[in-house]
Amino acid sequence: MGYGSDFSPDGRLFALLDTDGKLKIWNVKDNRLTQEYVPDLHLSQPYTCFVWFTACAGIQDGTLYIALGTSEGGVDLYSHAQGKLARKFTGDGHAGAVTAICLHSNTTLYTSGEDSKIVEWSLTKCSSVRYISIGRIVPTCIVSLPLSNTLLLGCKQLHQWSLGEVPEKKATLTGHSADVSSMKVVQFAEREEYVVTTAKNNREIYLWKIGSKKGPKGTFLMEHSASFVSCSVFDRKLIIAAVTQASGGPNGGVVHLFIIKDISDIGKKQNPKVTLAVAFDSGKIGSIPIVAATTSFSQPHSSNILIGYGNLPTLSFEDVHYNPNEKKQILDREDPRLSRHEKTKEIFKTIVPNTNNTVHNPGPAKKTKGDRKPEISLQERMSNLSTSQSDDDKGHSLVETLKQALHNHDAANIRTVLATKDENMIRSTLKRLPAHYVPSLIDELTLLTHKKTANVQVAVRWLKLLLQIHASQLMALGKDELRDRFGALLGIIQNRTNCLVQLTTLSGRLDFLLNQIKRNTDDDPIFNHENLLVYEDESSNDEDSADESGMEYGSQSTDVDMSDDSSSGSEA
Repeated sequence: MGYGSDFSPDGRLFALLDTDGKLKIWNVKDNRLTQEYVPDLHLSQPYTCFVWFTACAGIQDGTLYIALGTSEGGVDLYSHAQGKLARKFTGDGHAGAVTAICLHSNTTLYTSGEDSKIVEWSLTKCSSVRYISIGRIVPTCIVSLPLSNTLLLGCKQLHQWSLGEVPEKKATLTGHSADVSSMKVVQFAEREEYVVTTAKNNREIYLWKIGSKKGPKGTFLMEHSASFVSCSVFDRKLIIAAVTQASGGPNGGVVHLFIIKDISDIGKKQNPKVTLAVAFDSGKIGSIPIVAATTSFSQPHSSNILIGYGNLPTLSFEDVHYNPNEKKQILDREDPRLSRHEKTKEIFKTIVPNTNNTVHNPGPAKKTKGDRKPEISLQERMSNLSTSQSDDDKGHSLVETLKQALHNHDAANIRTVLATKDENMIRSTLKRLPAHYVPSLIDELTLLTHKKTANVQVAVRWLKLLLQIHASQLMALGKDELRDRFGALLGIIQNRTNCLVQLTTLSGRLDFLLNQIKRNTDDDPIFNHENLLVYEDESSNDEDSADESGMEYGSQSTDVDMSDDSSSGSEA
């Protein structure tokens, strides 16, 4: 989903740092994207991490702020009240990108970087104070432990560093097999500190007790790796809400709730007590991914949880009630991608009056076999559409059949509808197709591309027009969902076109050889014909004949001369 996301300290706002460096802020109560900050050069120098904090001494407004770690190694301060960048921190920062950031106190920030250093920043002076060399490790997460006045750095191991005048490493905790992706601090009244950690591509959550040199105190099992984790503490009760990644994509999936009634009685391995999922149309069409969840803003003894679900263009937030005694629960909601126009059309349906003179009895009536008319097949209805209606009417009638087939996953009817070759009819159908049916149609067209060439031609015909008509809705989904939706399709197309250049070259060579053979073997009247005119020049013929017989004439004259000379000599 992005580099990071989190709720504000008061729970009224939700911020997300997208992978392209954009900061987006939603109003949780109104379900509105209220602010979107796009920094300069955000594609080449994006922000990498952020943390919420409230205003303190030295900052005037007394409102919420966001400290943003940059890819250049610095820190920027974003004001939510002003909706813009308040100022940039000065001083020496990191030599590389900032990898993690945390708030230590009301006046201090700490950041970790790619240069294997920790930098301390002053919020009152908005500048760096000092740096701490931590060896050759590059932390991916960093949290502050205020009770012990230490920092906990997360990579493949957890490293605890003291924050005195001379910082030093205090402990190393080993357990994860991959880089740590998130860390949350859990505090109890008895001055006990715990940390909840997750790792990349790891389906386990670890609970560590600070000060203990043993392994994890508790392990929590999930079906997929976590993308968002929050922790809540009520007396000795601990609630962990973990949002998992959907299978095959980076976006959210479901939320697992781990409820520990007493932290001292925790077992080694725990399964989720409750698993919440959100679906539309009772799960018959598809699910809606959950991207964030927390119980920190609920009443201590209530079974409520604040969740954010949907995709980035249509993200919605809701405080829902769950049953702690039911293991799996599905929340049935409307598809957030359904536009207001489509909702209005569903509410106000057109009623066609009966124009026949026949009076229908509203009561039940018996049907006889003779009155029953034979059912018309879908192929016959399709043929009737192609002959008796205009393109616009045909598309209107065809889209209802397509919607019903996609809704019921009727493969036979879907194939019959897709077999339409009339481009105007396809265009009219796609224009009337609601946006929330487009993903299901893309999946069906992707299945067609796995089959023979005739099916591929059908899929390409529909996909070309689908991308032209619904381009705006598809672009609003975001690149992550587009990659998940079209990834398999692009792979098949690339696989089918891998040998296209070689085949084209071979086809050209074969055509050239065949043309040469045809010229040499066929009686082509253009090349094989009798001469229409033959012209002979007499002078040139005489010269040619003289040239051809030159040696013979010369020999004769020589003989004559020699005979004359010999005769004259004899006479003498």
